[in-house]
Amino acid sequence: MTVWLLRTFFREIPPEIVEAAHVDGCGPFDAFCRIVLPLALPGLIAAGILALCSAGTNSRLRSR
Repeated sequence: MTVWLLRTFFREIPPEIVEAAHVDGCGPFDAFCRIVLPLALPGLIAAGILALCSAGTNSRLRSR
């Protein structure tokens, strides 16, 4: 479920923004760190919360 959520967030980032970063002189890693990562941060946080809740639920079910 978290992979699907992250995939959706990363696919919604327009490729034109990354291309503009490359035109401005950013390398691939620099464009990812400075452009893509901040835009995907809400999705990363949501996926982390979802994974944490899922792990907590699974551990509670196993302890019974």
